[in-house]
Amino acid sequence: MEINPRAPVVISRETVVPFSPGQIWNLLTDIKAWNTWFRYVQKPSLAKKKEPLAQGSQFRWQLRTLALISTITAFDSPRSLGWKSKGSGTRAITLWTFEPVESGTLVRIEHSMQGLMVLMFKDRTLTAMEDVIENWLTSLRQALQNQSKHPETETES
Repeated sequence: MEINPRAPVVISRETVVPFSPGQIWNLLTDIKAWNTWFRYVQKPSLAKKKEPLAQGSQFRWQLRTLALISTITAFDSPRSLGWKSKGSGTRAITLWTFEPVESGTLVRIEHSMQGLMVLMFKDRTLTAMEDVIENWLTSLRQALQNQSKHPETETES
C-alpha cells in the first residue's frame, strides 16, 4: 500500500524512538485506546468488536472535528500499518512503517489527503494535518515512555 503522491496534501515525517517495532505495533493496533494517549482522536471504535484487527477491518473515529470511516489496507506485524479513510468531502491514506535501527525503531508516517474540501481549503488542510502528524508522533513517543514506566500494562512482541 502507498499513499497518493499526487494528492493535494501529502505529508511524510519520521522519528527514531528507543522502543521495539512490536511495542509500537501493539500501541497503534489498539485503535479503541487511541483517544487515551492522542488528544486529537475521539470516539474510536471497531466495526466488528469481537473480531481481531486485520487487513480489511473497519473502524470509526473522529480526528479533531472530522468524523471518519477507515479500512485497514496494510497489516504487516510489526512492520507496517495503514488505512484508507473517508469523511466529509475528504479521502485520505495513512501509512505507518517501523524499521529496527541500532537505537530503537525508525517510525515513519506518510499521509495523503484529497477531495473537494481539501481542494477548497488546501493551505488550511495542509497546516492542520502537519500539526496532527507532528502531534501524533510526539504522543506516540510519550505513550511508549509511559508504558515503559508502568511495565505491567505493556504488551511485549
